[in-house]
Amino acid sequence: MIRQKTLLVAIGFELAAAAGLAVLRLVSTAPTPPLVQQYNDTLTGQELLSLPDSFLYDSVEKWRTLAETYAAFGYFSKADACFRRARAANPASAEIAYQHGYCLNRLGRVDEALAAFAQVIELNDPLYTNRAWFHIGESNLRLERAEVAMHAFEQAGDGHFPSVYQRARFLVRSGRATDAVPLLQVLGDAFPRDVRVWRLRAQAASDQGLADELSQARDALEIATVDLMMDDLEAVHKRIRARFAMAREISLATEQKQAGNAAAAADRLTRLVKQNTRWENVYLLLLQDAADFQVMAENTDVARELLTRQIEVEQFPTPVAWQLRGEVEFAGHNWQAARDAWTRAEFMRPGSVDQIKFATAIEHLGDIAQAKRHLALAGLFAGKNRFRQGEFESARTMLQQAASIDPDVADLWFYLGECERRLGDDRQAESAFRRCRE
Repeated sequence: MIRQKTLLVAIGFELAAAAGLAVLRLVSTAPTPPLVQQYNDTLTGQELLSLPDSFLYDSVEKWRTLAETYAAFGYFSKADACFRRARAANPASAEIAYQHGYCLNRLGRVDEALAAFAQVIELNDPLYTNRAWFHIGESNLRLERAEVAMHAFEQAGDGHFPSVYQRARFLVRSGRATDAVPLLQVLGDAFPRDVRVWRLRAQAASDQGLADELSQARDALEIATVDLMMDDLEAVHKRIRARFAMAREISLATEQKQAGNAAAAADRLTRLVKQNTRWENVYLLLLQDAADFQVMAENTDVARELLTRQIEVEQFPTPVAWQLRGEVEFAGHNWQAARDAWTRAEFMRPGSVDQIKFATAIEHLGDIAQAKRHLALAGLFAGKNRFRQGEFESARTMLQQAASIDPDVADLWFYLGECERRLGDDRQAESAFRRCRE
């Protein structure tokens, strides 16, 4: 009898719990779906629409996941609504408040963003405090409150390089280049090749009348890169996007290719482009990406089919597509067809062609002079790449070898002259520049 009563009580508790969970599920809030039909490919759109259904009940995790995902795909108004629910459920989270502030800034609601970042600072999370000060500075710049912005950037500290950059830029642009020198030195040590930093250093040197430093900065700008990242959440959003549909499949295919499994990678991408998928923006480029993988897997017939679809059916020719068409024809020893395709690719973007294979195809057609020219161009592009990496001695050697093959390629002499000048041989540099003008 006691066992029966215990069993009945247990069953009663289970039924009550089940009823409670059912009620929670029924009252679970479904957010208004984003307009994926206008802005996403079919596969990604389907996964975004089904994302709320992966959560049975309302929770911090649900609203935070939805908010971060919508923000990553650019649906900031949808993200704002979800962030508000997440913050209400977990007001002690500096991370949620920080991301909400970023979202509000992207929507142009600057005052609300400032309030969100102020809360981040009050929560005193060391991972987000200096970043919040930076965004407070950025927001005040948008409101044309420069002095308030500079105070915020100073609060972010000398270890937060985007804030240091903004402080240095303000000083240089307000005619106080001398005061900016210590900050520029900090940035130069941390980012020795960054284009933003060198641009500021060039302006500061010009304002101070420092001719040698200005010349150095101008030289550095020619081979500068983008290393100082001002948007600290873009990397986070990129990782989120990589988890969905099309981007996920591309990422997996790339991993397979890098692991040496080109056939599996090619099959994965080709399945995507053969589905009845709506294409938007960059997704048309998947045709040439899939063709590239098929060429690597030596499936030239499939590659030709994909390239025909991109160039002729979709009417979306690109230098990469023509380069790959040339690869397909080259593999079949169709020398004239390969030459025609590579000529189109070279016309659209000179550096897109494998010049050595181009030269080989032309040599088979008996045009030795043009074959030599393309061999020299191969050396030119290889030398230019080394030059842009700051490897001037290696670049000079490559360019000299290319010039010995065909001395009539003018760009060879220009880059050779630049290498000599940067290596300190002004006489050889002048000689090379003179050859370039002939």
